[in-house]
Amino acid sequence: MGELQQQMSLYANIVGRRVVCSLGASLILSRRVTRDFPAGAQARRSRQRISVERDYAIRVTKSANDELGTLYDQFNAIAGQIQQGEVRRSASPRGIGAQIEQRTSQLTLANRNSTGEMNERSRAEQELELLHQELLISARRAGDAEIATGVLHKRRNVPTVSIVRDSGRRTACGNRKLRN
Repeated sequence: MGELQQQMSLYANIVGRRVVCSLGASLILSRRVTRDFPAGAQARRSRQRISVERDYAIRVTKSANDELGTLYDQFNAIAGQIQQGEVRRSASPRGIGAQIEQRTSQLTLANRNSTGEMNERSRAEQELELLHQELLISARRAGDAEIATGVLHKRRNVPTVSIVRDSGRRTACGNRKLRN
């Protein structure tokens, strides 16, 4: 039993040392990876200068053709686009005002047109609802006439059946002339 405990403590000691060594190595590597790169510091300074001073002429120098290099290229392209937009905006302040006025008048006209279309649609919906109600009333009356015709036909009262049928049709059709 004593020999087994010695082996167990030896293995525990080995595992503990490896864990401590692995932890130390990972700390050293993480500090090395996360340490401040000179190119990253340059990019941070450029970004801060652009955001504080609004100087869009600043560009970041690309040090390699890796992910950071691609990021710097994109940063420079965006800064160039913003700089061109700023130049255009400062060169023609009246041009922007005219564009705003023109767009406002277009939107006002479109708003008037859509209001008219909405009113026309509302009127059409009301008219459709009235026609629907008239159709329902006519259908009820036609159904009533059909029922009355069936009842009178069963009682063998044929002349009355034709009168009821014609009166039902006249009522359903709004007393318009009927063709036989």
